[in-house]
Amino acid sequence: MAFYFSLLAFLIWLVLFFAWGNFWRVWEFDADRAQFPAPARWPRVTAVIPARNEAGSIAAVVRALGEQEYAGEFAVLIVDDHSDDGTAELARDAALAAGAADQIRVICASELADGWTGKLWALNSGVNASGASLPDFFWFTDADVTHSADTLRRLVSHAEAEALDMTSLMVLLKADTFAERLLIPPFLYFFLMLYPPRWIAKDSAKTAGAAGGCVLLRRTALERIGGLSAIRSESSTTARWPKR
Repeated sequence: MAFYFSLLAFLIWLVLFFAWGNFWRVWEFDADRAQFPAPARWPRVTAVIPARNEAGSIAAVVRALGEQEYAGEFAVLIVDDHSDDGTAELARDAALAAGAADQIRVICASELADGWTGKLWALNSGVNASGASLPDFFWFTDADVTHSADTLRRLVSHAEAEALDMTSLMVLLKADTFAERLLIPPFLYFFLMLYPPRWIAKDSAKTAGAAGGCVLLRRTALERIGGLSAIRSESSTTARWPKR
C-alpha cells in the first residue's frame, strides 16, 4: 500500500511540474523586466487604498503615491476603515507635507454592510467616492505597500500596450524574521500553484487572478462584472475575478 501511495504522490508531482501551467517558472512573467511603450494618451487613474490601523506605514505610502512619475491625471483616495490609531490624521499630514493635498484625499468608510468583508467594503467606498470623475482605471493597493516612483507608469503602459482590463504586480514581501521566512515562500508557491500566471492570462480562461497588493483595473471592466460586489465575500483582492 505504501508503494502505491508513493507512486500516486510521484505522479501528482510530475503533473504539477510538467502540466500545470509551468507555475514555478515565474521569471517568464517578470513584469519588472518588461518594457512597454508609452500610450498616445495617458488614462485618468484613481488609486484607492483601504487603511485600517496603519499608523506605522501610511505616511511613507502617501509620500510614495505623491511622488509617482505619471504624466496623466492621477488622484488618490485613502479610505480610513474606522482606524483608532490616528491613521487618517497621519495620512492627511503626509499629503500636506508632500504638497499633494489636492491630489490625495482621505475619506472614511461607511459602516460595514452584510455579506461584505472589510477590505472589499472599504475599496467599494473608495470606488463610490470617485463619483463623477469617471477614471479610466482604478489602482487598488494596500496601506503597507510603498511603491517606487515608476510603478503606476509601468502598470498603465502594460495595460494599454496589450489592451488589458486588469494587470497586477506582486509586491516584494518582507521576510526578515524566522516566521516570515518560514511562511512567505510556501504562500507564494501555493498561490502560483492555484493561479498559474500562464493560465489566468488566457482570454479563454474563466478566472483571472491578481495579487491584491497592487491591482490596476479598467473601470469599464469593473462595471461589466457588477462592481466589487462580485467578490464582496472574498478575504481580499487576492482573489478570483470573474471574466465577462
